[in-house]
Amino acid sequence: MTNAEGIVPPLAGELSGSVEWDVPADRVTLVAHTWTPNEEWTERRRTTVEASNDRSLSLSQAFDSTRLFYTEATTPGFANPADASTRTRRGYVSVTAVLYDGDDELDRVAVVEPYEFDVTNTAETAVALDVGGAAETPLLAVEGAAPGSAGDSAVTVSNDGTDDATLSITVSNLVNAENGLIEPERAVDASPDVGELADALELRVALVRGDGSRSYLVGSGNGLLSGPNYVSLSTLATGDPLGSVGLEAGEHAHLVVEWRLPADVGNEIQSDQVSFDVTLGLRTA
Repeated sequence: MTNAEGIVPPLAGELSGSVEWDVPADRVTLVAHTWTPNEEWTERRRTTVEASNDRSLSLSQAFDSTRLFYTEATTPGFANPADASTRTRRGYVSVTAVLYDGDDELDRVAVVEPYEFDVTNTAETAVALDVGGAAETPLLAVEGAAPGSAGDSAVTVSNDGTDDATLSITVSNLVNAENGLIEPERAVDASPDVGELADALELRVALVRGDGSRSYLVGSGNGLLSGPNYVSLSTLATGDPLGSVGLEAGEHAHLVVEWRLPADVGNEIQSDQVSFDVTLGLRTA
């Protein structure tokens, strides 16, 4: 299924197969259902026929036509709204056979089979975020940090879409681990089950463009004029977007994460460890 909207028109297929039985039935009722994400199970066909002496019945004999509509209208649940992408969709067809002798139901059996198809949306993508190297390495990884130390890490980000967009950053799933207490830490740490490193570690995040200009998503370049220069990690992990900057169509830039541990941090952070998730989002401006 290929079109510029990623929609799925009415779908149809062919019923095939047969029913066999070993009980003395005088009639057989066949019911065909289909399942789609929007309609769930829906009855599409039903017929009752006289049972044959050879105790078998093909679906082509039972139904006037073996053509079965899986959907009778466009199905939003099958659609692929993502521009310039292909998604695999799945539905189901069920045929139930019920055997009768007079008014008595003797037996019934149902067979369910899936069907799959691809939906390709050929529209050009409006915005598409590419983060260089994000799949191989963490955005920020620091080991052995000591009070007074600082550093930075960077990845390339680009908007590969056709529209200007806004880049946002979210920090979530903060884990602030104590990792036990070593002797210098034991004397000053009043919370042996919770780490202190997330409170002490300070970050700022900027988008650095090709001309060298910086736009800050977290913190700022001048604390006196624009708010906090660096921000404590513990205050950032809200799960909500922290800041946003514009990223034009086709623009490539560097996302730079700067960190520091103030020199006045004490022994309470020794052996502590933090981990957190960073999510980058891109939406049309």
